[in-house]
Amino acid sequence: MIKSFILLILIIGECVWAQSSTTLLAHLKPKMWASVRGSVSQNPADPVVAKSVEEVKPRPHFDPEKMEITAIAGKAVGLKDSLIQIMNYTVMITENTRFENADRKRIQRFFIKQNEWIKVKLRITPEGRRFARTIQRIAPRDRFKVFGQIQKVSVAEQRFTIGGIELTAHQQMRLALLADKNNGNPLDRFFQDEQKSVLFSIQPAKNMLLGGQLFSRSRADKERDLRKSRKKDKQIISNEFKLDALWHLADNGSFTFVEAVAGLREQFLNQTHDLSTRSYRLEQAYAYWVISRAFTLQAGRQDFDDEREWLYNHRLDGLRLRFQSGRIMLEVSASREPRWLRSQTTSENVANFIGLLRYHVGPNAVLSAYAIQRKSIENNRLQPRIFGLRYYHWPRRGFRHWLELARSEGRNRSGDSNGYAVDTGMSYVFRTAGRPTITGGIAYAGGDKNTTDQSGAFHQTGLQKNNARLGGVTSFRYYGEVLDPELSNRIITTLGIDIRPIRNLSMDVVFHTFRQDKPSADLGDTRIKSTPNGRSKNLGKELDLIVGYRLKNWANMELVLGQFNPGNAFTYRDPARLAQFQIRMSF
Repeated sequence: MIKSFILLILIIGECVWAQSSTTLLAHLKPKMWASVRGSVSQNPADPVVAKSVEEVKPRPHFDPEKMEITAIAGKAVGLKDSLIQIMNYTVMITENTRFENADRKRIQRFFIKQNEWIKVKLRITPEGRRFARTIQRIAPRDRFKVFGQIQKVSVAEQRFTIGGIELTAHQQMRLALLADKNNGNPLDRFFQDEQKSVLFSIQPAKNMLLGGQLFSRSRADKERDLRKSRKKDKQIISNEFKLDALWHLADNGSFTFVEAVAGLREQFLNQTHDLSTRSYRLEQAYAYWVISRAFTLQAGRQDFDDEREWLYNHRLDGLRLRFQSGRIMLEVSASREPRWLRSQTTSENVANFIGLLRYHVGPNAVLSAYAIQRKSIENNRLQPRIFGLRYYHWPRRGFRHWLELARSEGRNRSGDSNGYAVDTGMSYVFRTAGRPTITGGIAYAGGDKNTTDQSGAFHQTGLQKNNARLGGVTSFRYYGEVLDPELSNRIITTLGIDIRPIRNLSMDVVFHTFRQDKPSADLGDTRIKSTPNGRSKNLGKELDLIVGYRLKNWANMELVLGQFNPGNAFTYRDPARLAQFQIRMSF
């Protein structure tokens, strides 16, 4: 059955039924300034494809006769050659052409290799001739970039010209207009969200898109109880098939989205088949209305997630109202755990009330404040609250940084919670081949003096996943894949190195150390099934390897290998190991 699904998706991936970009092209106008990103074939006869267009606000120094191209050189260029080929177009090199290094400092003219990434600033004459003003050597990129003034737009042919370069609109091209930047185009945000999972490559009707995904995961856990003498090895094989449907409700970006999932879960204990579980569920079903330029409303079963999934990454039935004006965004919501058309629910029905305020400090930096109240609908045993501030700065290259400050209080299942947490760290993405990234971080959450019960310690929301990307093409549990702890009564240090040997392949090596803030026999929410002795704070250390690969935009694979070495806080100290492989194929 799985092989049939794989074959079906491979066939559909080759057919590529895609969404038309005609409506988007109608918004492009001559004399509009834009930044375009996309892909270009090595074959000069193939078209240059634009995958995203961002309108840029005109400035006094902008010159219609000037433009910029960041792409690969089509041919090698010697020290005495007068022509360079880029984006399948020819640009002339003159004695006035300035050559620069990656830091934009003037250097002697250099030899340009074929397929080497360069940035060219050029001038276009009224006759259409192109002269290079500067040529800069840069690190390899994922996509080309063109900046200039749009000259012609042909909606019928799905083409447009910018700075004399003719571009073909991709069938799922993204468009960001200045008029939409205050609110953000809701459909554009949706298609850029990695959580949507599918490509929506089938268009049975003008306002309807269909897509799907096959997901398969095999996970093997060894010595989760830290006792090699007790054989409790577990392997879980999960297979799911998703079918998604999206309807455009109006030209303002309103839409409806539905996702249904069928799954099969096989469990093995000590290599012996133990349990089979089939599930059929309505994963998402919501409507998104654009009420005005500032207000949007989302109602139904929807995905709640944040940048680092430190607060939540959960499918909930809820109502979410968003106000956005300029750099400020305010979002309030009321939600609860899904209780209908879903085979798996939690044992306790809980309502969630969330308030989130975001301020965009810059293009890649966001300052947030939040307040979350969770309350049991059935009784008053569960009423935790969490308040916090977050600063998240995540540029494509260079220094990245995050800071999380939070306080939890209120009643949980065992008692009153009252604690603080700090999570901070930084990454640096080098501007060299392979895009190596180094990440260091530390997370602290206060504990309870009670050595047997940590109900009074800081606790996360219970909706968190603690899952994000640090530098690679795939996300992972950044507090450790094997231990996978909630941040509660812990001090976690992290050191990670990521490298991309090729553009779509990444390898992350991540090392963690774990200590308790207060020594306790309560380990809290983790994957480890062992109880600490309550005398030592040293929980142990962990080393993880995460390998991710993306095949264009329709398939990705992930391999995770991890080992947790327990510390003096445990009586039994055999290492716990994890091996996991998963694959997603979308259409």
